[in-house]
Amino acid sequence: DGGQVTARRVPSLRRALLLNLLVPTSALAVAFGLAGLLLINTTIESAYDRVLDGSVKAIAERVAVEDGDIAVDLPQVALGMLETRVNDSIYYSVSYDRVLVTGYQDLPRADAAAIPAGTLRHFDSLYKGIPVRVTAMAQAVYGKPLPVLIEVAETTNGRAAIQRQLLLALVALEAGIIATAAVLVWFAVR
Repeated sequence: DGGQVTARRVPSLRRALLLNLLVPTSALAVAFGLAGLLLINTTIESAYDRVLDGSVKAIAERVAVEDGDIAVDLPQVALGMLETRVNDSIYYSVSYDRVLVTGYQDLPRADAAAIPAGTLRHFDSLYKGIPVRVTAMAQAVYGKPLPVLIEVAETTNGRAAIQRQLLLALVALEAGIIATAAVLVWFAVR
């Protein structure tokens, strides 16, 4: 055996410190990024849903019974507030007892009986194969035993575009934070 000594590589202290500082920093940045993603999605959904809510409420104010039939004097402002959005299409329907009064016949319908009168419900659906966000409201009308169902739907192109822009900005920010941390840690370890 001749007393041969095996050389063992001793891990570099600098490399160990770099890993011990960068791995937790990167994990923290990823955690903040995921929290940011959740915040972005929640904020955009809320902002877009509020505009849909306003449209539904504007239509609901103009629903009445005339000569025993449901009538809707569709206000221009109800859908006009949605028309300023780029790349999105708007659809609406007003129905009573599952019968269309005005609007798009094939728009996905919520169950009016499952919505408490005067409250708004939001749901995602498909309309002609395209993703839409729908806001529905069941509105009690004087002289009719059942509520009128008012729905406004909007394609999700605008939401998705803003989410992509904010997500790209968040990724760039996170990458910048990790790169800056790496440089600072490198100099501190030296």
